[in-house]
Amino acid sequence: MVNKAIIIDAGFGSRFLPLSKAVPKAMLPLLDKPIMEWVILECLKAGISEFYLVVNIHNEEIYKKYFFEKPSYIKNLLEKQNKLERYKKIEDLFKYPNITILVQDEKLPYGSASPIVTAKKYVENSDGFVVCQSDDVVVGMSDVSTMVDTFNKNSELISGIIMGQDTPNEKLVNFGVIKYRENDRLDYIVERPKAGAAPSNFVSYGRYLLTPKIFDYLDPKIVKSNAEFLLVDGITKMANDGYVKVVPTKGKWVTTGDPLNYLQAQIEFTLADKTVGNELKIYLKNLFLD
Repeated sequence: MVNKAIIIDAGFGSRFLPLSKAVPKAMLPLLDKPIMEWVILECLKAGISEFYLVVNIHNEEIYKKYFFEKPSYIKNLLEKQNKLERYKKIEDLFKYPNITILVQDEKLPYGSASPIVTAKKYVENSDGFVVCQSDDVVVGMSDVSTMVDTFNKNSELISGIIMGQDTPNEKLVNFGVIKYRENDRLDYIVERPKAGAAPSNFVSYGRYLLTPKIFDYLDPKIVKSNAEFLLVDGITKMANDGYVKVVPTKGKWVTTGDPLNYLQAQIEFTLADKTVGNELKIYLKNLFLD
């Protein structure tokens, strides 16, 4: 049974400086919630009930304040203003099950594998666990649900699952591109291939379902000086020995990793929202007609 998720926001969001020196990148808003919370909600749809948020030491208190603090002063003020219904959004935070804030082990090398190793003791005895990069969001169908359903049908065969999405040629240089061995089986991932050298148009992003086997392929001791300790390298090694399944997203992946993509994600996310999406469509139409 898959009921655990590691969600990663251990970097410093340098593309968002100076804002990110005060606000973690994954705590920037999408509509009325931070990006991190939307990722948690995606996981909840799939039945995930244990969350391990791996953050850097400078952001630990911000996350604890957001998810665990009960601000009575806000409640009292809203009550006086006859707006107490607005406090429900805060109360909803405390209904999320089993959120643990973990500070990334600073002794580990730089790279996307270090948050996974930091959380190892919490997931190493599970059948499988989900890994989400907190700057990737999915509009529409939950990728986590897709991975969990797929794993439950093939758990005895699968070492891991990675989600992917077709991507235009000109954008491939910015992402990890998937090379298939056969059909839906991963061969390897090329990080930021040179123009014209990508093995496909299918891009891997921050949605994975992994079994504890992955820890056999994530050894920080063998990382060379100044080299990145990358999760995709471990997944590629695991694919050489087992079956790592590649699954196309049923939703639409959008990244929030830099200001332009963040703005585009805001638009995509808002247009898909049932409460304000239509109003934004009307606004945009009028904007371009003027």
